[in-house]
Amino acid sequence: MLIEQVTALRDHMNTDGVSFCFTGFMTEEVLSGIAQTLKKKLELDKVDINTARGIFSVVIEFSQNIIRYSAENKTSDSGQSSIDLRYGVLAIGQDENDHFVVCGNMIHKEDSQRLTDSLTHIKGLDRKELKALYKKTLREGPPENSKGAGVGFVEVALRATKGFEFDFQESDDSNVFFALKATI
Repeated sequence: MLIEQVTALRDHMNTDGVSFCFTGFMTEEVLSGIAQTLKKKLELDKVDINTARGIFSVVIEFSQNIIRYSAENKTSDSGQSSIDLRYGVLAIGQDENDHFVVCGNMIHKEDSQRLTDSLTHIKGLDRKELKALYKKTLREGPPENSKGAGVGFVEVALRATKGFEFDFQESDDSNVFFALKATI
């Protein structure tokens, strides 16, 4: 039974072109390990430097999205230090001609419409408009409730030379699962 489950998972990922997949609690330390491994894998595969930079940037943005915003988390505040672990999925792979990065995590249901509006707007911009939005966002500062500079999805759109797609799936009364895929 065990071997069938594990080989089925491996075969499924191989069929989909996934070369790296992480699911679990994401931290900056985990991200650092992923980044080191990814760098070596891209070097071994002799991936074009611009493509490698794009993949790397998107992986960082997606991982930070999980670390900062996943609604599926475990926390503890033990006086001297607080722990906040966020759960998500990150996969990197390649199909016939392109590389892709996929992430997914739970978000609060009330954030899904704002996220949809923002991503739809970004998706409709050309490269020149994306660069202008990037600069404008840096000048104006992050949006309310942002835990970063507010330019993450714009950065993804700039790096995703073959575009990006996103989707949501209801999970329970308060959360939805958010998935995002960038093709480079």
